[in-house]
Order: sequence, then structure tokens, then C-alpha cells
Amino acid sequence: MDKIRIIFEDQNLIVINKPAGLVVNKALTHKSATVQDWLVEYLGEAVFTQENIKRQRAQWAHLVPYNFQDDFGSPEEIWLARQGLVHRLDKETSGALLLAKNPGALVNLLAQFKEQQVNKEYLALCHGHFALNQGKISVPLARARNDRLRFALSATGRVAETHYQVIERYDEFSWDTLQSQLRDTLQSQLGTDDSSPSSKNLHKLLKRGPQLYQGGFSLVKAQPKTGRTHQIRVHFASMHHPLIADKIYSGRKRQALDQLWCPRHFLHAASLKFFSPTGPVWEKRQSIEVPLTADLQKALNLLQ
Repeated sequence: MDKIRIIFEDQNLIVINKPAGLVVNKALTHKSATVQDWLVEYLGEAVFTQENIKRQRAQWAHLVPYNFQDDFGSPEEIWLARQGLVHRLDKETSGALLLAKNPGALVNLLAQFKEQQVNKEYLALCHGHFALNQGKISVPLARARNDRLRFALSATGRVAETHYQVIERYDEFSWDTLQSQLRDTLQSQLGTDDSSPSSKNLHKLLKRGPQLYQGGFSLVKAQPKTGRTHQIRVHFASMHHPLIADKIYSGRKRQALDQLWCPRHFLHAASLKFFSPTGPVWEKRQSIEVPLTADLQKALNLLQ
């Protein structure tokens, strides 16, 4: 948990730079430490007790929006259920994550997300050449019927909308050049025995490079207007532009080739814009930016 770095903090909220590989919320199926565990430890377990919530109510009650509805419980109940989590990022996605420090700030920020007052911007490196430099993808999503870990386009799914803008194209990409830049890495994986099964498989994979990468790459800014699970990943994959090294949506062969030079799916939450929860009315706009992580920048440098 030492990897978590606080980008911004005030009396009501924290923005962290979530590292890749860290799960946000606790679950029965996940035993390792999470961002949720970190926040409870950082704020102190006493903050999440009924006694403390009642004692501190005067300090946060003014943050609850005027039009708050208790469909999902009171601010206190929502606070105990979510333990400060305002939104989530996928395990392998890095970048800006917003956390609340009290019940009033939590329901205030949740209301901003519901009313689409929070602007999130991601950087994604995708396969292929986008036909349009900017556009909007508005297709409902639902959990895939044959694989509970995947999400898919579905006419009966939940509304999902993503805006995007291409900021860099890598159409003149050379697979031979990338191989030469990765020479030491590839050599360590090949080893000295070219007849071993792993070496043969890697040689076969490298031969597919020109075919799998013939469409080049695109660096894209993505702005999801809704917050569905895997939304950006599924939307881009549906356009035949899956994220680099996406284990679920880029295809087995292409993903295996991607991982030779990009350790995880290339998706980074680069910025957040929201209203600082200083009262029930949203007035002061806050903007947070988080630079691209070193591992993704290194992968991008190989193309440049």
C-alpha cells in the first residue's frame, strides 16, 4: 500500500494516483489489500463507527445536496456501505481516483456523478487507425452471458456513452524497429535453447507481428459520460480498436504480442474535474491531473 500517492487532499476528500494492479473495493473473492482497506486505515477505523458518525454530523451535514433522496439509504448508511469510495477503476487501470472523507462529501460527490457533473478523461493506446479523429460511442452494455468476467454490447443493457479524440497516430509503425528496440527483452525470453516449446511459441508469435500490427496504433483521449464496468475497453474493442495488452478484449494472440512491450492494458485516468463539496450547491470547480505512469510512458516511447 506504500505505492499509493495522494495527489490532492482537503477536509472533505482525497484524490489518489491509483497504481496498476491494485483492486479498489473489497470483495469476498479478493483476499489482497485494496484501496478501500487503505482508506479505512488512513482515516482510522473510528471514522466508520456509528458513534463517530453521529458525533461529527454537524461538520458534514451541510454538504448533503438539497435534492438528496434516500432511495439507497441515508448518508450515514451509504457511508458505511461504501466506506468513502466515490467511483472505481479497473484493477490494471492507473490514475486519478476520488475518495470521500465523510458522509456528506460522499453523497455530494455521488450526486455529481449521477448528474454528470464530473468530467473524467483517460489516455488509451489502441490498435488500429480510427476513421474519425473524434466521435461519440453510445451503445448499451451488459455482462456477457457466456463469460461473467466480460461485458458486451447489449440492446437490453445499461446506457453507456463515451466521447473520444485521437491525439496521436502511429501509422508509420515498423514492427522490425520495435523488435530491435526490444532485443534484450526478447533475448532473455528466448534463452539459449531455440528448440524449447517456449522459444518456438515466441518465434511463432514474433512472425505474426507484421500481420497483427498492420493497422498501426492510436493514442486517444476518452471521456466516459457514464460509468459502466469496462466501458472504454468494450466500446473501443467494439470499433475494432481494442486497448493495447487488454487481456479480455484484444484477442489472445494480439494480447500476447502486446505484453512483450506493454505490461498491462494501456489505460490511465489522466484527469478529474468536479465541484468541491463545500456546501449543498456546487460552485467551486476543481481540476486534478495525473501524469502518465512510467510503465505506460516507456511503452509509448517505443512507438515514438
